[in-house]
Amino acid sequence: MLKYILNSQGDGYDVYGVTDKNAEKIVIPDMYEGLPVKSVSVSFESCSKLKEIIIGNNVEKTHVGVFDCESLEKIYFGKSISTISGPFTLCKNLTDIYFAFEEERLEDFNFVAVDESFAYFQNAKHHFGVLGRSGLLTLEDETLFPYTHWDCVKGKPEKIDSTKVAYDNSVSGMKSDNIKDAIDELNARDFDVSSIETWSELKYLVRSGRAADFINIGDRFVCSKNNQELIWDVIGIDKDIPSDENFTHSLTLQLSECYVNMPFSVPEASCYLLYSLKPGQYYAELKNYASPSIYCSFRVNEEIDADTFIRISEGKVYFYKKDSIAQPYLTEDVEISSENENDMSGTKISEKNYKINSEMGTVNYEVSCVRQWLNSADTNWWKASYIKAMPPVDYLSVPGFMNGIDEDFLDAVNPVKKTTSLPDGTIVETNDKFFLLSSEEVYGGGENYYLYYSENSSLPVPGIAADQIRIKNFSGVARHWWLRNPAEGDNGYMRVLTDGGVGPVRAAKVLAYGVIPVCCIC
Repeated sequence: MLKYILNSQGDGYDVYGVTDKNAEKIVIPDMYEGLPVKSVSVSFESCSKLKEIIIGNNVEKTHVGVFDCESLEKIYFGKSISTISGPFTLCKNLTDIYFAFEEERLEDFNFVAVDESFAYFQNAKHHFGVLGRSGLLTLEDETLFPYTHWDCVKGKPEKIDSTKVAYDNSVSGMKSDNIKDAIDELNARDFDVSSIETWSELKYLVRSGRAADFINIGDRFVCSKNNQELIWDVIGIDKDIPSDENFTHSLTLQLSECYVNMPFSVPEASCYLLYSLKPGQYYAELKNYASPSIYCSFRVNEEIDADTFIRISEGKVYFYKKDSIAQPYLTEDVEISSENENDMSGTKISEKNYKINSEMGTVNYEVSCVRQWLNSADTNWWKASYIKAMPPVDYLSVPGFMNGIDEDFLDAVNPVKKTTSLPDGTIVETNDKFFLLSSEEVYGGGENYYLYYSENSSLPVPGIAADQIRIKNFSGVARHWWLRNPAEGDNGYMRVLTDGGVGPVRAAKVLAYGVIPVCCIC
């Protein structure tokens, strides 16, 4: 379950990795292969089910980010703990913290070495182990150990001597061992972004709010996906808003080329039958965004079961069974098509849908196929997100984009808020790890314009003309690529063209264009 590495002194081990990301309880032992376990540097952020951590009696310190785990509820510190760096920043559910003190006076325990503890401990309910006795802090304990109750339960003290607050320099490589000197050293040093070796280090640089001091728009980072390199361009710094309110800073990355060709959406059902249809004459209404509805009449010669999808397109009526939706089991002709409902005969199917949605799919990014694919690591990534949704049959064999990407990269990427306007004026908000850009973000016209695409930017990429920057390749050839918003007041998809221009596309068929994932380190 845990991975160990011998420390530089050769007198103990550090816990640096965890193999079971689904563990609900993790116990860090006192000893490993005959030597004490002295420190913990692994982050449990990716352990989404973890509720309890027990830390052995020989562990002296824990490093930055160790306990960044939202599901964590209880933690037990052994008697040797002296330094806890930047703990519990993501621990929304933490309720119990236990300390196994040996000293009879809290002053003898180096509690001030708990870096930033006063910011994160004050919202937790605290339990303590005093003199080897575990249990709830009692009134007697409060009298005997007043500082314990004051510092941990009440929260922030009036003043902290920052020279006495320990700083864990094992990750940063700095010489300082207290907060004040570390800040002074960081301000004085000429930081080289190439010295960042892990995505976790980059994440903490971003969270510190200093990414802009060391990273430039147009810089590139590389991760791997199924043993292939993915090259990411930095297109924004502190431009996107993290979904988690605990974070305020972000670093926006866009894949340098199209990763795959696939449709934004696929044709959806014109209606979904909640009831059966007897043989007879029927008609349906198909709405248009900017013109009158179209009414289509048709005859069915056999009973149509409930839970059937009906799709009307190009003069045909297609019937799909819910449990075998890949191909229609019945096809009928549209007998009459008219803008006048009085031309229709038979029974009206009450539910109505947009005509264009039955031909090419929805322009609503929130329920699109491409959004599902971007944010899935599964091989069976598609799930019906609304009642008329139909599967992208030809693309179900393409694993979700997150499949096979470095876990440490995925751990550093967090959801951000995105808003998208629809043709009817509705604005939808999504909160995703991976997303598509909008036309405003690529071409300007608002505050969301990314600096990477600004005409005034000087970028370290071939050609600095705005159009050249927007041209993206797929397999070495320029390719149209999808944007997440439809054309303003229009029902067409928006895409960037192969010459770097922009324009909508409307077609009564499925079109596959380039998909360029975007994400944020935050």
